[in-house]
This record gives sequence, C-alpha cells and structure tokens, in this order.
Amino acid sequence: MLLRYFFVSAMLAVTSSTASLADVVIDLGGPATGYLAVSNFKNSTTQAGIEGDANGLPDYANYQMANGNYTAIIASPLDATSDYSAFANFSTGFSGSSFTINNQTITQSDAGTLSAGQIRFDADLLTGTGTETIGVDDLVFDFDTYAYDGSRGGPAGMISPFSPLYTPYNDGSGVGNASLYYNLSLFNVTGSGLTFQDGIFESLDINGDLSVLATSSQNQTLNATFTGTFTGIGKEYLFSVNDQQDFPSVFSDVNMVMNRSGTANVVVPEPSCFALAAIVSVGWVARRHRRRTSVA
Repeated sequence: MLLRYFFVSAMLAVTSSTASLADVVIDLGGPATGYLAVSNFKNSTTQAGIEGDANGLPDYANYQMANGNYTAIIASPLDATSDYSAFANFSTGFSGSSFTINNQTITQSDAGTLSAGQIRFDADLLTGTGTETIGVDDLVFDFDTYAYDGSRGGPAGMISPFSPLYTPYNDGSGVGNASLYYNLSLFNVTGSGLTFQDGIFESLDINGDLSVLATSSQNQTLNATFTGTFTGIGKEYLFSVNDQQDFPSVFSDVNMVMNRSGTANVVVPEPSCFALAAIVSVGWVARRHRRRTSVA
C-alpha cells in the first residue's frame, strides 16, 4: 500500500492538472507570437472616445477606419510588437503607410507563452518503441482550455484563453466593453497526425478547418462564427483567421484576425517517462524502508 501511494503521488506531481494520467498532451504554447483580435466591434467618432471613460478600453490599440470612426483592436494576448496590419484589409483606403495603429503600448507577461490549447490522446496507443504515428482520428483537439467559473455570469463550461472577458484590460463597466468570449473548434481534420520516435514527440502533420464562435456575454443570441484554418507541421502550429461577419441585428462587418503561431510541447510524461517515474518512486520508497528497518 505504501509503495502504491508514493508511486501515484509521484505521477500526479508531474502530470498536467487538466489531463488524465492516461493521456499524452501536446500543448500549443510557446515560444509563440500572434493574437486573436476583433475590430469594428467597439467604435467611437474620436480616438479619445475609445480610450476614455465612455468605452473604457485604454489598454487596447486602435485605428481610424475608412469611414472616419475609430475602432478598438480587442486583442489577446496584448503585445506592443504585434503586427496589426492585417486589419487594413478590412478598411478600404487604409493600407500600407497610411494605416496607423494608435496606443499600442502594452505587453502581457504571458504574451509569448499563452497556450492556444491542447491536443490529447490515450497513452495506451503508444508503445514507446521505434517510429509510431498517432492518427488524427485518435486525437482530441481542445482549444478551449480555460475553465470558466460561472460566478460572474456568462456561459458555463469552457472558454478560450483568448477571450478578453474579465481581464485587467477590460476596463470601464467590465463585461459591457470587451464583452466577447470565444469557443474554438476544428473540423475536417486531415494529415498523418502525431509522430513519435521511441516514445519521444517528433512532429505534427495536421490540417483542419477552424471555427471561432464569438458570443456577447451580455446577450448570447448575439454571436457570429468566423472561419479559418489550423496547421501543424514539424513542431510548429498556426491558427489562421482573417474574416468578417455580422452579429444579428446589432454589429455589422466585425473583423477578426487570428494569427497565433508557435512551438508545440509535450506537457504530460511520455511513455518512457512513466517508466522512469515508477523506477524512481519505487527506489526512493525502498531506500526509505531499509533505513527504517535498520534503525529499528
């Protein structure tokens, strides 16, 4: 019983809190660049109107649209070095040097490591010997990795970590400003999947159609689905969305850009690591047991 207790404790210590001991998890974290952002969602006739008390979005970058209005770029994560030039495609007459981003000053501490989600599969599918491929049909894509506590309204269940809800940057009246939450899904997945060599993660070969459902936390009937693609090659991944959609009866021509890319990492022990953990745990307990016996 003692041996079993220490073995389980050791395994829990090295396992991600969001996954089962039976899962291998590929985290889509960092190093990474890019963001998920919308524009033409929170607008004003002046730049000060975006940054001031009326809208309460002083932490977000903004730009002037072709119609003369200013719009916030409600982005996550915020990075002062982000390239927002893709939004010029949505504003006729604004391109190249004439497209100016204002108030781009803030970099979040996790801008380069924020996880875009996880790819999981059952560890029993991996023997840890030779070259092995886990096909796309055996993979679970979880791009909504933040648990939503439900205590402050909004949806139950999971939301994407790119949602600006309840962040320090959503000022003013809180959810009334940057009030979107996102749910990301992958469809029509192709490719060979994940490749491992002797139990060690080697590469991704995954392509799929990406769907980003954006919903207002104040009124869940106000939603729109933006589409793009997800690509995984080698150990690199890319979320790509460049789309414009309408929210029913309220918001027209809302622009979404998602260009998050980075390096995939294993965050749950690979099969060889499970064996090593067992050996270390049993050895440690055995030594402790011998010491107690000799003292007695």
